[in-house]
Amino acid sequence: MAQRRIHRPGLTALFALLALATLGACSTPNQGTNPPTPPPTGAAFARMQGLPPGGGASLEVDAKGGLSIAYNNAGGGQLWYAHCASGCEQPSNWKSLKLSADNVLGSSPVLQLDAAGNPRIVWVVLGGLNPNQAVYLECNSACTDNVANWGQAVRVTTVDGRFAQFAASNNPTFFALDGQGRPGFVVHDNGTLRYASCQGSCRAGANWQVTDLGAARAGSSALHASLVYTAAGAPRAAVTLADANNLVSLHYLACTAGCTATSGWTDTTGAPVGTWLRLRLDRQDRPRLLYFAGALVGNPDSNKLFYSACDAGCDAAANWRRAAVGVPDGSGNQGLDFALDANGVPRLVYDTRANNDPQTPVVNTRLEYALCASGDCTATPTWTRTVVEDGVQQSADNALRALYKAQCRYGIDVDAQLEPLFSLSIFVGQEAHLALNAAGQAVISADYAPTFNCGDGVVRTGGILPTVYLPR
Repeated sequence: MAQRRIHRPGLTALFALLALATLGACSTPNQGTNPPTPPPTGAAFARMQGLPPGGGASLEVDAKGGLSIAYNNAGGGQLWYAHCASGCEQPSNWKSLKLSADNVLGSSPVLQLDAAGNPRIVWVVLGGLNPNQAVYLECNSACTDNVANWGQAVRVTTVDGRFAQFAASNNPTFFALDGQGRPGFVVHDNGTLRYASCQGSCRAGANWQVTDLGAARAGSSALHASLVYTAAGAPRAAVTLADANNLVSLHYLACTAGCTATSGWTDTTGAPVGTWLRLRLDRQDRPRLLYFAGALVGNPDSNKLFYSACDAGCDAAANWRRAAVGVPDGSGNQGLDFALDANGVPRLVYDTRANNDPQTPVVNTRLEYALCASGDCTATPTWTRTVVEDGVQQSADNALRALYKAQCRYGIDVDAQLEPLFSLSIFVGQEAHLALNAAGQAVISADYAPTFNCGDGVVRTGGILPTVYLPR
């Protein structure tokens, strides 16, 4: 099982659930305390930082090339939306808006854009009088100007605690829009998977339908879920379910018609393992899947990243094929995503170990981008890998070390003799998301998370910075 991220809010926090889209709003083009400019990224990408602090950003690119992200501030629990129309490598070209009250704790949000570039968000509220609620928000104009433009958040359905803790808080992609901009999402609650969908006027809770799916398992829980729609608007989902003994299996669910009835869905059990995953469809609506196998004692799949595909008859497990991506074990255990380019070639983003060292701790410190350059990507592919950000390089930067060392206040808060034992670690690549712009270039978002030890054995966090990587 992948390690929990250090910045995710605890599930036991008891905060009152307030009206998410009506309280505590503010808009700012550039806010928050950020460290000095870090060392350069890899040659292929430029880094953008400068938004209010937070993590778990979900990234989308609109038809005009504008960028949108939604993320949460783990310290205060706020939900944020930010947008940039052009020149997005400059923080001054971004505007951001806080959508929730200060004391509302939530998961990592999932952002989608309709054909006009209007944002829709699903966010799981974690604590309060009504905990573990999946809520829906939408905006159709001036979405970084006034929180009133988002209307009232709609509480669609409840989720169980494990779904909130894992599936909704680790690279969530369980929410999608069909070709007509109609929203749907897959969650898990009370021992069953549920599909929530809306055909129109989705700010009204009465217009949502919640359907129990046929993949229910007694005592099961969903660790991750990813939803997409075909060109005809038919939902497809990939889900990892853990049974009562915590054995994990991967499922592919499909519906062609009658999707608000359990009988309309098929459930195919594929690989017997898997934790984090991402599902996409190619231009022929054929499913493609990226997943991290997780830690499996005695299993050769353990801690490997797999790319899987099916071209026909996908309700039969035998028609799925897969191959391990040629990256170090443990890659993707804190963040993974992929997209298919115009030729159907997969482009991946994932966190991985520094220097390809298998002894590196479970929490990875490098963000990489990979392209299936030749061959069958589910048989004997050749992958080209590009370093987007190297946290080890960042941690050695003198300006960054000086910034965080100053917070130790040696001789005041910490014994001055401990200064030689100071250490800084910067984790990059957590909650990575990838989208392709109109030119087919990759745009990436991921967390940038400094932690430091003043030599006294106490690990301190330097906050989480939402970070966007743009093609040079």
